[in-house]
This record gives sequence, structure tokens and C-alpha cells, in this order.
Amino acid sequence: MGGTPPVRYLPCVVPCKLYFVDELTTGAPTDEKRNARARTILKALELEEYAEQHPATLSGGQKQRLALGVALMHDAPIIILDEPTSGLDGANMRNVSQIIRKLAGMGRTILVITHDAECALSCCDRAIRLENGAITDDFPIHSVDILLDKIGYQSCGQRGVCYSGT
Repeated sequence: MGGTPPVRYLPCVVPCKLYFVDELTTGAPTDEKRNARARTILKALELEEYAEQHPATLSGGQKQRLALGVALMHDAPIIILDEPTSGLDGANMRNVSQIIRKLAGMGRTILVITHDAECALSCCDRAIRLENGAITDDFPIHSVDILLDKIGYQSCGQRGVCYSGT
């Protein structure tokens, strides 16, 4: 028998703390202004309807958006996102990409780590390729063709894109 006991989430029967507000503020003291800001961020990330749920109950994509919300809430000047579109459907991927672009436009430095060419194309201006801890390529992303060529794909005419296996 032994082992780790299962983790259970028990929803509150009496009025609960707003879990997401607490998550966005990372436990820092809040006032009405910060609570309102947290709700605005949740709405922008399409998470408002889950505000009173425990974060552990979220899907992977919802957790990704909530993590981005924490950076937004704290006005982080530098944001590092590891696979920010992982687990997201197309609509939410575009939503997150727009938020990343908006933050960059506000002067924030955003570093996106991704294997997703669509994500890179939609929210990145520059690509830096690393292999074995060393920079092997650094280039501005001007077009789909440039990005795909640099990551080892080639045009296959009307059939689309083919992997070249570099």
C-alpha cells in the first residue's frame, strides 16, 4: 500500500477566497484596485469564468494563460515564456500571441522559447537558435519562408512545406 496519498480538491461550500486573484497577486496584499486589475487581466485572458476555481483544476492551456496573467499583474519588465502556446487551441494561441505583441509594444522585453513556428511568426521579431548551449543562428523574422528555411524546412511547391532533415 504505502506511497503518496492522492491529492483532492474540495470546493468551498461557503463563500470562498477568489483563487485566481490570489494566484495573480502571488499572495501579496490586495485592495479593490488590485482586485479590479486582476479581474481585467482574467477577462483579457478569457479566464474570468474560472475565477473562483482552484488553479489546479484548470486545463494545461488555461494554466499557461494564468501564468502569463501573473507576469501582467506584476508589470514584469522582462518576461520569459517557455512554450507559451503549448496546450492552446488556435483561438487562444492567437489571443496569447496578441498579448505578447501588446506587451512588447509597451516596452517590455519578451523572450519566447518555442518549437512552434506559428507562434514564432505571430509574436516574435527575431529568432535565436541554440544548439548544445551555443547560438548557431540569430536573425530577424521577416517572412514565413525565412523562418522555415532556418529551422530546416523547404518549400515543396503547391504541396506546402516539407522537412529537409538538416
